[in-house]
Amino acid sequence: MKIAALGRNSVDRYYECPLGLTLGEKIITSFKQSYFGGMMPNTACILSTLGIPTTLFDTIGDDPLSRKMARDVAQHGVDISHMHFDSN
Repeated sequence: MKIAALGRNSVDRYYECPLGLTLGEKIITSFKQSYFGGMMPNTACILSTLGIPTTLFDTIGDDPLSRKMARDVAQHGVDISHMHFDSN
């Protein structure tokens, strides 16, 4: 069995903020970390980790963050040879 995953990716960004906020209050947050995700990239990574050959089909930006996302997915064993990098 081989899996073809078609779908969008996303980047979740996590920030730290003080506790005890009130509605409408302005605060300063500090960036903590980004995680790549999206239902299809996550599913492709899980299936590949389980030993099921998986290919991810997607169009993503041609920028450093998008390239890093593709490398991270590939490190989980997902075939990214059908991903398209669009500079527009």
